[in-house]
Amino acid sequence: MVSPDNKNVYVSAFASDCIVYWTRDLTTGFLTNKIMLQDRQWGPRNVVISPNGKHLYASVKGGNIAIFDRNAADGSLSFRNTITSNLQYFWVYISPDGKHVYGLGHRQSTIKHWTRNIDSGGLSNLVTDVIDNVNLGYCKSGGNGGMCGDNGHHPYGYESIPKGLIVSPTGNNVYAVGYGSNSIVSWARESNDGRLSEKGE
Repeated sequence: MVSPDNKNVYVSAFASDCIVYWTRDLTTGFLTNKIMLQDRQWGPRNVVISPNGKHLYASVKGGNIAIFDRNAADGSLSFRNTITSNLQYFWVYISPDGKHVYGLGHRQSTIKHWTRNIDSGGLSNLVTDVIDNVNLGYCKSGGNGGMCGDNGHHPYGYESIPKGLIVSPTGNNVYAVGYGSNSIVSWARESNDGRLSEKGE
């Protein structure tokens, strides 16, 4: 993840419980000054940076989102707090207007979102937008979503869970990939409250 000001690059290191970042040369693109932030409670799966560059969000262990303040001068991160998502094995995404943060739960085939305070970076008003076991392709034991086998499990296992989500540059739409269903699912997004509706496939 490159910061909006192009000065830093950030990555998540799940197995090492780290968030790693570098200083980026604006001319050459070379990376220097590697910094590792480590906490055994994290296990970050991905990171996103707010459009104003002030905050970083990481999906971490326990179905939580870790929130960091970012220093625009040097790119350094200061851990603030975590909030729960009640999602398992999830990724976080942020809308281009910075108003909402979305979580894609890979084992629940679920999309949730929070309202984001653009100035403080705080998240509130958790809303569950989508639970779609069919098109987002994950099967629970005894379920019948996606391409479930007779025992209720997807024949290809956890590799058939939803693979990714993106908010369009205009912020008007959200797209998710259902690997097991061979589908790309789209929704209209309300810019005021971030809610998703009018599903198309």
